[in-house]
Amino acid sequence: MRLVLLTGVRHPHRLVAARLAEAFPRDLVAIAVAPPPSAAAKARLTLARHGVVAFLDYAAGKLYRAVTNGAAHPETDEAGAWTRPDLTVTVDSHNSASTIAQLRSWSPDVIAVYGTAVLRRPLLQALPASFVNLHTGIAPFYRGADTVFWALHNGEPEHVGVTVHLVDPGIDSGPVLRIGRPMLSLDDTAETLFSKCVTLGADLLVQAIRDLADGRADAERQATHVGREYRSVERGLLAELRLRRTLRRGLLADYIGRP
Repeated sequence: MRLVLLTGVRHPHRLVAARLAEAFPRDLVAIAVAPPPSAAAKARLTLARHGVVAFLDYAAGKLYRAVTNGAAHPETDEAGAWTRPDLTVTVDSHNSASTIAQLRSWSPDVIAVYGTAVLRRPLLQALPASFVNLHTGIAPFYRGADTVFWALHNGEPEHVGVTVHLVDPGIDSGPVLRIGRPMLSLDDTAETLFSKCVTLGADLLVQAIRDLADGRADAERQATHVGREYRSVERGLLAELRLRRTLRRGLLADYIGRP
């Protein structure tokens, strides 16, 4: 088997890369890393798509997390440097023609995906490989961005978890290979649970890749008429404050000690 990982540049991405490098030392042939857009570019895009009010609420939410240290992910932030810098290649975009050409040169059988932009049809149709994504949310109920946060915000800790699924042209909507839920603690926050989900998800991703390589994968189609897709811009200051109140009221008390 020849394995390629498409991912981002931050600590959680490095943790997943390290886990794949450990599990597949001979099979992992490349880690294609695409940097995120600049803060200015992202701000311009958010303003253009969602308007001034949504942008200001989103920016205030980010500032609130920074001030309260809520942006820290205690487990994944310890991932450190790239485990295999010799395999790590920076690309301009995972969807670009140059990246597609590079992927073809690697001839992967399986392409693991974590923390990328939405993969477009030209990429998905360019190679005969299986694309398998690690999503930190329970699909189909919570698809898109910040889904650990939204499961807590909506008072549904039972939907805090991770899904490993095959990639289709939708957003976190492909057939499901594995689902896992982390152990909850009374002092958990959206950030600590996100870290737990990434750590758990990396192990589930390894298991799913092994199943694909051995021809034992059993994928279940999603009922995407249930649940919904969340966007990054929706996680604004008002949502942050509502979650803080919800956690203070003991949302997790009934879920302690069980996934």
